[in-house]
Amino acid sequence: MKKVGIVTTHRQANWGSVLQCYALQEALKNQGFQAEVIDYFPEDVTLLGQLKRLKRKSRKLRNPVIYIGAVIAFSISYIKRKVVFTHYIKKNLNLTKRVFKDAKEINEQSAPEDIYCCGGDQTLNGFMMLDVFDNLSDKSAKVTYSSSFGKTQFTNEEWEHEKKSLHRFNILSCREESGIEIMKKMGLNNPQCIIDPVFLLSRRKWEKLASNKYKEKKYILVYNLHHDKNIESFKKKMSHELNLPVINVCNHWFQFYRYGKCKWVPNIEDFLSLLYNAEYVITDSFHATAFSIIFNLKFISVVPELVGTRIVNILSLFDMKERMIGYGQKIEDASVLYKELDSYKIDKIIDNEIKKAIKYIDTWNALTYEDLI
Repeated sequence: MKKVGIVTTHRQANWGSVLQCYALQEALKNQGFQAEVIDYFPEDVTLLGQLKRLKRKSRKLRNPVIYIGAVIAFSISYIKRKVVFTHYIKKNLNLTKRVFKDAKEINEQSAPEDIYCCGGDQTLNGFMMLDVFDNLSDKSAKVTYSSSFGKTQFTNEEWEHEKKSLHRFNILSCREESGIEIMKKMGLNNPQCIIDPVFLLSRRKWEKLASNKYKEKKYILVYNLHHDKNIESFKKKMSHELNLPVINVCNHWFQFYRYGKCKWVPNIEDFLSLLYNAEYVITDSFHATAFSIIFNLKFISVVPELVGTRIVNILSLFDMKERMIGYGQKIEDASVLYKELDSYKIDKIIDNEIKKAIKYIDTWNALTYEDLI
C-alpha cells in the first residue's frame, strides 16, 4: 500500500478548503492508498499573517485608530473560525503528528511519503504550497490533484517560479481548463483536467455528514464571499417574492448588517445542512456552487471579478452557464433560479468525471521519482 502525503489548503479555515481535503483523503483511501494530510500551517494563514495582509489592503488602515478597530473585528472572527475548523480537521483528517510552520521542515523532519500530492483548491496560486514541493526530496513522486491557479494573470516572477516548480512533478492535473492552457504554455506535458475532490464522494455520503439542524426548514441560502450590492438587492427581492427568509453564511460577525439572518461561522455539519436543505442558493463561492450541483439545488452563481474561472469552468462542464451572473451585473431575470435541475444529466456527468479521476489516481501506483515531466 503506497503512502500519499496530501499538501493542500486545509488550514485556510473555510468550508470549501476543509471539505475538498476531506474528500480527497477519503477518495485516496477508497483506491487503496494510505492517505495522510501534511499539517502545513504557514504564517500566511495564521492570525499574524492575515493581519499583515489586512494592513496592505487599504490606505485607510494606515490610520492607527481605524487599524486597531479592524484588527479587533478581524481577530474575533479569526478565532471563531480557528476553533470551528480546527475541531473538525483534528477529528476527521489523518494529520501528521507534527504541525509544520516552514516548508523546509517537511523534508527535514518528517518521514518521507511514497507520493506527495498537491491537493485541490487554489494550491497553485502563489508560492506558499509550491514552496513545499521545491524543498522535498526527489526520491518521492510528486503529483497534483485538481489543483487550481485561481487566476490567469501572472507577474514574470510568479510565472517563472511556478513553471520551474511544476517541472519537478511526475504528473499534473488541474481543476480548470484555463489552468490546463497555462500548464501547456509552461511546456508541461499532458496535464489533465480533473474534477474537484468534493465530487468524488456520493451525494448520499454528503447527506450523512450533514446535521439535521435545518431539516424541513424553508429558506433562501446566500453565501457571498465578495461583497456585491447586486446580490444584496436580488436576495431581498426574492425573499419578498417567494415569502421566504434569507439565511446568510457569514465569515465575520460584523456581516450581521446584511439583509437576512446571519449564521456566523457554522460548523462543517451545519454548513452542509444549510446547503442540503435550502430551497434556493445564491452564491459566488466555487464550493457552494459545487454542492448546489451535487444536491440538485436551484441556484445562481455570481462570478467573482478576479477568481471567476473556477465557477465558469464547473458551470460549463455541467452545461449550466445560464445560472452564471457576471460580477457587478444586475440580476434582471430571476427565472433561472426557479428552473429545476436535470438530476439524471448531472449524475451522468459526475459518474463520467469520477471514472476519469479514478483512472488518473490509479496511475500513481506505477510512479517512481524518475518519471519527471
